[in-house]
Amino acid sequence: MSLEILYAVNAKMPNSKAHGIQIVKTCEALAGRGNTVSLIIAGKARGGTDVFTFYNLERNFSVVRLPVIDTTLFGHVVQFYLRSVSFYVSLYPFLFFRLLKNALYGAKSIVYVRGEAILILAPVFFFTTLVWESHTLRGHKSLYRALLPLLSGMVVITDAYKRDLVATKKIRDARIAVARDAVDIEEFDIHDTKDEARKSLGLPQNKTIVLYTGQLSEHKGVDTLLKSSEYLPDEYLMVIVGGKEAEVARYKERYGTAGIQFAGLVPHGDIPRYLKAADMLVLPDSALSDYGRLHTSPMKMFEYMASRRPILASNVPSLGEVLNEKNAMMFVPDNANDLAEKMQVLRSDPVRAERLSMESYRTVQEFTWAKRALKIETFLHTV
Repeated sequence: MSLEILYAVNAKMPNSKAHGIQIVKTCEALAGRGNTVSLIIAGKARGGTDVFTFYNLERNFSVVRLPVIDTTLFGHVVQFYLRSVSFYVSLYPFLFFRLLKNALYGAKSIVYVRGEAILILAPVFFFTTLVWESHTLRGHKSLYRALLPLLSGMVVITDAYKRDLVATKKIRDARIAVARDAVDIEEFDIHDTKDEARKSLGLPQNKTIVLYTGQLSEHKGVDTLLKSSEYLPDEYLMVIVGGKEAEVARYKERYGTAGIQFAGLVPHGDIPRYLKAADMLVLPDSALSDYGRLHTSPMKMFEYMASRRPILASNVPSLGEVLNEKNAMMFVPDNANDLAEKMQVLRSDPVRAERLSMESYRTVQEFTWAKRALKIETFLHTV
């Protein structure tokens, strides 16, 4: 039996961030299974581009844009709070009347929310099925934990985070589903050769390219990655894809550009070509934060795996739920020297590199958006 899913998230979309891609891909895949899905978001489309065109999606779900106060007159912090409060003011009556209408027609609706602050819905919509997709508890953790018993269920992306939640004794094991992030395999398993990809991107053919995509932040382990360049011979080139201009400038000042090339933010559609251009891909997540160590299941991990390139990954529990010595080269977290040594080991053994690449590609077949949607839908039928 199909479901009506009202997916509410306080976000301006479309955007180029990973959470935006994950949200719309999940909606598309759930709708592709015959469910009626409405994505409820804040404000007007940025740049006049709609969600479906921006993300190249099938138009099989609806997008509801709620009116919000969106002004920069008082600075970005005030803008965020004004937009957030006005989003919730718009969201409450919208959900109430939609749920009432569905109830009159005998349809069961599920309110599916993402983001900690949106949990304020829990006391108000106790009479309906309310499911929260959470990737970690931030900020007012005690408040969020107090609201957990009011939820019908939760969707999380790592086993470790599920164990943490169950340990609070606020929510039972059976009310939490683990649905990791995913990937469109065909989008990243492109036919460009390494040489062709490098030529189109203006990257050198005569270098060993070590590549990272994503945020430039400490919990992602970017500092460890950049420090490792100090231990590498000149033949290596580290290519960093991602980061805002101010972040890139800060890292350039801290580490220089010798052996490092910062590509900055690039369109998501260019990422597959960057991955194909690399000799190896790095996931350097730090073990110094609970999020990096236990709760992260980065989309880029699955994108890496789909690209058929060998992966070097920090040996933290969260990544270890998917990656291991059979499908990746694991290194000591936050240890730049060990990372550099493992890069050179991998480079000196192309047979091993190819074996790891093929095994990670085989593993990622289980992490498509369609299979993620199946896990979520199956869980929603039980809550």
